[in-house]
Amino acid sequence: MPEVKITFDESQIKFLEAYKQYGFKDKSSLVTEALKKFQEEIERKKLEESAELYAEIYAEDRELQELTESAIRISSYDQFAEDYMNSEDMQKEAEKLLG
Repeated sequence: MPEVKITFDESQIKFLEAYKQYGFKDKSSLVTEALKKFQEEIERKKLEESAELYAEIYAEDRELQELTESAIRISSYDQFAEDYMNSEDMQKEAEKLLG
């Protein structure tokens, strides 16, 4: 793995030196995990901001709301039709018709 030289202040150095107390095998593992957590936090914040933006757009766009409601109704109808087609009532009707 490539190495990088970085500078820490005294409190950060003391923290790094206690890596074993935190369950890490070495200082590098501690820093790697900290960076990973920081990256995840940044990504989570980006997703939250994106969700908030989409919510704002949705709240202001009546046409989009109607389209979404229509899609939900269609999906609900499709699920109802599928459930009915697989139901005992439908099988009994088919048996009656087919003799």
